[in-house]
Amino acid sequence: MKRLKTYKIFESEKSIEDLKADIYECFIPVMDFTHVKISLKDPNTIEIGINLDKNVADIDTQKKSEYGYPYRAVINGDVIVEEIADAVSHCAGLGMSIERLRVIANFGPGLITKAFYKHEIDTFFDFIIEKGDRVRDVRILIKI
Repeated sequence: MKRLKTYKIFESEKSIEDLKADIYECFIPVMDFTHVKISLKDPNTIEIGINLDKNVADIDTQKKSEYGYPYRAVINGDVIVEEIADAVSHCAGLGMSIERLRVIANFGPGLITKAFYKHEIDTFFDFIIEKGDRVRDVRILIKI
C-alpha cells in the first residue's frame, strides 16, 4: 500500500514536461554516445527510443558470434549499454513507473527482439549487459 501511495503522490505532483525533463537528465550520459528520442506515445505513456544502428563498425571489422556468424559490432557498445542500464535504474529510482522495455539485439544470422515488463527489470539489466555491442535498439515505456 505504501508503494501505491508514493506512486499517487509522484503522479499528481509532476507535469508531463517535468517528467520529460527528469527523463532527459537520466539519459544525459547516453546522449554523449548516441541520439535519444523522448516522446509522448499517448496521453499516459512516455516513450524513450535509443537506436544504435548508426554507431556500428565498418564491415571490415566484423566480429564473430558464439554461433560462428559474423556481425557488425556497435562502436563502444559495452559502454553504451552500461550507460543505458544506469539511466533506466536512475529513472526507476526516481519512482517512475517503467511499464515495458524492448531490446533488439544482433545474434549473427539475424536479430532477436525481447520484451521485458515492469516485474522483469533485473532480467533486462542482465540481458542488455550480456549482449553488449550487439544491441541495436532499445525502447522504454514509462507510465505517467
